[in-house]
Amino acid sequence: MNRLLCILISITCLMMSWCTLGATPNKTLQNPEVKAFIQEMVQDYQFDEKKLRRLFRKVHLQEPIIQSIQTPKEALNWRDYSSLFLTHQRIEAGVTFWKKYEVALNEAEKEYGVPPEVIVGILGIETRYGEKQGDNRVMDALATLAFQYPQRADFFKKELTQFLLLTRENKLNPLSIRGSYAGAFGMPQFMPSSYRHYAVDVGNKGSSDLIHDPLDAIASIANYLKNNGWEPNQSVALLSSVEGEDFKPFIYPDTHHSIQKPSTHLEDLKKAGVHVEPSVSEDHKAMLLQLTTGPEQYEYWLGFNNLYVIMRYNPSVNYAMAVFTLGRLVKDQMMLPTEPMNTDPIEPLKASENTITMNSPEPPKTSEEIVSTNSPELPKTPEEIVSTNSPELPKASEETISTSSPEPSKVSEEARSTA
Repeated sequence: MNRLLCILISITCLMMSWCTLGATPNKTLQNPEVKAFIQEMVQDYQFDEKKLRRLFRKVHLQEPIIQSIQTPKEALNWRDYSSLFLTHQRIEAGVTFWKKYEVALNEAEKEYGVPPEVIVGILGIETRYGEKQGDNRVMDALATLAFQYPQRADFFKKELTQFLLLTRENKLNPLSIRGSYAGAFGMPQFMPSSYRHYAVDVGNKGSSDLIHDPLDAIASIANYLKNNGWEPNQSVALLSSVEGEDFKPFIYPDTHHSIQKPSTHLEDLKKAGVHVEPSVSEDHKAMLLQLTTGPEQYEYWLGFNNLYVIMRYNPSVNYAMAVFTLGRLVKDQMMLPTEPMNTDPIEPLKASENTITMNSPEPPKTSEEIVSTNSPELPKTPEEIVSTNSPELPKASEETISTSSPEPSKVSEEARSTA
């Protein structure tokens, strides 16, 4: 009798558990905007509606993603932000990466005009050279921002569209790809539109693999920068100083959302009390950067077109200066005699400890892990997402995933530091 009673109690508890689970279903499909988006994908891109609905039943809209994008690391002051990235460990890992992929880096510079230190700097800031690519499901991140973040909903709906097209073209499972809370992914943390537009297939594999292939990542970063206006053999930033108060109206407003091209003539900056090295051509236009290094303490830099191009990758002065500084520190370390680096805790390296321009003939000597090439194959797409009745989409060319995709906006938006 007692045994029968225990069995009945167990069955009752199990049924109550099932009822509880059934009472809290995924509510993503109940969102009218999600329903409308599915219809748009069916009508505009011939996706199968039933398969899309099954996909979105597995998508989770997450409040922490909203919180993360509202408080990006790039909003920190320069002293705090740079201390996260300009470390001996990251510089040493950059040296290791550079040495391993030196041929690819040099080939990228030859073809696209972008020096190795810039590519290494971006990979180091973005994902520690591929080691940390993000923990969020990209599908969840993009859907959350597309349907629960009205301030940028249009942008993220477009990126969600590009992501679904990308995964269909490359037979990838959209639920298996992980990246930043802004939906950027892969070693260079490309947004889906940038992936489709700028990704390079170095080995002519049929598609570019920015998640596992460092060669594709290197070439794709260089391709992105070139197509966004990179000027070979030109300065990125120049340390400066100021006098008086007239310079203040020229300080660049770092909004972390939108960027402005350098537009101030150097002569005007000089008149306002900004020191400009005599070696800098008067033809250059610049932006005046104010970096916080302590309480009421600042560094002043002149940023040129190539710094602006890096900001096209991520619209933040802190980000662009960190890329520039890390790349130069790695390059300087490459030129030192080979010896183990001191890994004791250090004070954060400042931008002012850095060399000023890219491609300088003999930079001064300055002191300061590696992405696995045995990563598993890319996940394949389940049958539930691949449309069987859709017309043929453009195939990946030998150079990029798609050369006909619309011009994307920024690579990884303001979000995403995965440091």
